Amino acid sequence: MSSIHLPAEITPSIDIASIVRRVIHELKKMEVDEVISEQPVETRATTFVFDHRVITLSDIDGVPAAMNTIELPAGGIVTPAVRDVLRSRGISISRTTSKPVVSQVGKSGSKSKAHSPFRPIHLQHDESIDAALLESVKKQLSIRGIKLCNRASRGVMLSSRPATAVYRCISDNVSAVSINRMDDVIRFKQELKPSVYVLDAQHLNLIAIVNAIAQIARHGGQK
Repeated sequence: MSSIHLPAEITPSIDIASIVRRVIHELKKMEVDEVISEQPVETRATTFVFDHRVITLSDIDGVPAAMNTIELPAGGIVTPAVRDVLRSRGISISRTTSKPVVSQVGKSGSKSKAHSPFRPIHLQHDESIDAALLESVKKQLSIRGIKLCNRASRGVMLSSRPATAVYRCISDNVSAVSINRMDDVIRFKQELKPSVYVLDAQHLNLIAIVNAIAQIARHGGQK
């Protein structure tokens, strides 16, 4: 009588080399992830500072999209319409609490001066700029306490032909950038540190021009 032999259980072959390669790949990936997580994260300014007390809708139009907070001087006035716009853009309001520095007479009889948050600016313009606009800009800068000086290291040029103005600066070996929106001011100030900022008068209104110059003149972000 013949006996029935059951087939032996087939054991699938194990690809040891493939498993080893996969483990090594995962280990290398973990090492890369750890290195990336240890890299310092560059912090970017997210607060836009106003120096005047009454904030209008035109002022808010000049706030860069990257900003999530605006800082106002103590007692600054914000209208309900402005608050609605800020709320829709997710921008919060903070107020400075520091009191203004009062000049005091020292023993030597000299008076100490309050430190200005702004650097002097060399304001320039080309033939495309109307004299009335130039005078309005100067008046607004004076109100904000921004001084103009022809020997200042940081320059601002007003032009309706910014590409031509930038080309002229570069031809004279002067680093320059063209600005046609507020977002570019902070980015170029941090990354490029140009000597001259050419403001596009065709795209920026008076308030935007003054806000841009105030941001350029503010201490910090550029040596």
